[in-house]
Amino acid sequence: MEYTDKAAKNDELLTIKFRYKHPKNEKSNLIEKTVKNSQTPFDKSSENLRFASAVISYGMLLRESKFNNYLTYDRVIAMAKNARGKDEDGYRAEFISLLESSKLLSR
Repeated sequence: MEYTDKAAKNDELLTIKFRYKHPKNEKSNLIEKTVKNSQTPFDKSSENLRFASAVISYGMLLRESKFNNYLTYDRVIAMAKNARGKDEDGYRAEFISLLESSKLLSR
């Protein structure tokens, strides 16, 4: 129980430890990374995360997932547009266009 109590009071979510060894070396190297338990509001998260969320949400709409309680095409389109960011190759714009077409077809 001591470990659980200590973990509950700490802001660490998990620690990743990774060891690797270059084939020509005798000694292995350790990489250790601690992930903090912090919450970032959705609108403050990265554009990539928000756009990926729009893509996932679209999939949930297509599958008529039982977990899409509040998702609508309008919300997903707004989510994608707000996370479009730098779209050098036009893939995000193409996805938004696909969303808008799907919205029309869903009526």
